[in-house]
Amino acid sequence: MKFLFALVVVLLSATAGLAQENEPDAQVERVLGDAASYRQLFDTLQDAVRKGDRTAVASLVRFPINVRIDGRRRMIADPAGFAANYERIVTPEIAAAITSQRWEDVHVSQRGIMLGRGEVWLNGICHDTMCRTFDARVVTIQSVGDAPTHPTPD
Repeated sequence: MKFLFALVVVLLSATAGLAQENEPDAQVERVLGDAASYRQLFDTLQDAVRKGDRTAVASLVRFPINVRIDGRRRMIADPAGFAANYERIVTPEIAAAITSQRWEDVHVSQRGIMLGRGEVWLNGICHDTMCRTFDARVVTIQSVGDAPTHPTPD
């Protein structure tokens, strides 16, 4: 009987650990849908920023996007404009927010997935009115000192 009780305790502990490990995925599925798409965007974004691959980062952004460059708000229309201003958009502060974020610690809300203290937000861009299909994209890039901790409308 003691063995059976110990076995149940071990199995429950393992199950609880798995639930905690997959919690962001469950939250994303519940609030935004298709966690695998968002996780792929998250991983690809981190990898591209670590490598300083401006073209790859630009390919993950929804355009147009409003950003602050040298303290002034600017609208970046396309990937070429983003790549040309990469170092002034993806500042060391923003790069650190992206690369140090752990998936297990992301904040998920109807506004999207927040990285860092709100420097970067990920969300889905719907292909139809029911949002049955979407592309997960970077929708906000901002210095925390520049904006509130939620995405700003572009």
